[in-house]
Amino acid sequence: MANRIWAEVFTPAGVKLGIVNLISASITHRLDAAGELSIQVATTDHNAQDWLALWREIRLYWDHPLRGKTYVGSGILQEKSAVNQRTTMWAGQNQLEELRRPNTLQGLIYDDIPVSVAVRDLLTNSSGWSAGVEDGLNDTTRRFDGQTVLQALFTIA
Repeated sequence: MANRIWAEVFTPAGVKLGIVNLISASITHRLDAAGELSIQVATTDHNAQDWLALWREIRLYWDHPLRGKTYVGSGILQEKSAVNQRTTMWAGQNQLEELRRPNTLQGLIYDDIPVSVAVRDLLTNSSGWSAGVEDGLNDTTRRFDGQTVLQALFTIA
């Protein structure tokens, strides 16, 4: 018996649309950038036709034989391509992509402030993200000129 894999589909506003069964899924994680994901669905799947669209968020799960529903990863759909008449491929990037889109603009300066304050300030440009920062870290002095929020967070960390 094959393990079932599926995607829960959400609008960019976070509203859950439903579940789409997958033929296959692939996720690549990266430590320093957004990773990639791809899914393959049956072209005849009405849920896939109705719910999968560019900029929709998907959360991937599979039915583990012992643990049941197991979260695999999530991402934003950014590309659709027909593999053949029976299947359609969707590709995108994982959730870190949300931190790559906004940037720090020009001349963002943190001058001798706590790391936790700088991190929280950077995340105000990216909805749905928060960070826990350990107490006792030294203050930071940094200047950012147009870097992505993700690059700025890596620099501070």
